[in-house]
Amino acid sequence: MRLHPRTRVARESIFPKMSQLAARLQAVNLGQGFPSNPPPAFLLEAVRKALGRYDQYAPPAGLPLLREALAEEFGVEPENVVVTSGATEAIHVLLQSLVGPGDEVVVLEPFFDVYLPDAFLAGAEARLVRLELGEKGFRLDLLALEKAITPRTRLLLVNAPMNPPGLVFREEELRALATLAQRYDLFLVSDEVYDELYFGQRPR
Repeated sequence: MRLHPRTRVARESIFPKMSQLAARLQAVNLGQGFPSNPPPAFLLEAVRKALGRYDQYAPPAGLPLLREALAEEFGVEPENVVVTSGATEAIHVLLQSLVGPGDEVVVLEPFFDVYLPDAFLAGAEARLVRLELGEKGFRLDLLALEKAITPRTRLLLVNAPMNPPGLVFREEELRALATLAQRYDLFLVSDEVYDELYFGQRPR
């Protein structure tokens, strides 16, 4: 049996390889958000209780109570919330829904390794904008980002905070990204899987 040629782009993720290497070398793995401490007892107890109540398929868009809580958190209507099995599925569904053949997706580099395969599988072309590396770490070049936008560009895909570089965008940079998306009528997809991980005061 032969697979369709488009599946050639769907290679094994680098993250499991690096996790295996870190385990073999007994190194600290900073590449993924593996918890270093066990879950608190109250959370484990809540999961045990929930297991006795949920034994059927959930609604396709997610449990209404969860969607309502997420809608309240983000200031949107529950009908505009879809629950997925993690960010990887969400990004795949979004790109399949928002772009197609002939479209371009602008991606900030370095990036999470599913972005390019997902763009390719949707029939779109990825345009990469590399972050500048200076003495104080990575920096977003907004001029280079704007130059990468063409009449075929339909979506801007960002990762905030960024993994792997660990960059946390400043508030003015996030506002500039939103302004660019509005100016060029682009979808702005923000992968914020590590949004709740920070030291000290929450970044703005």
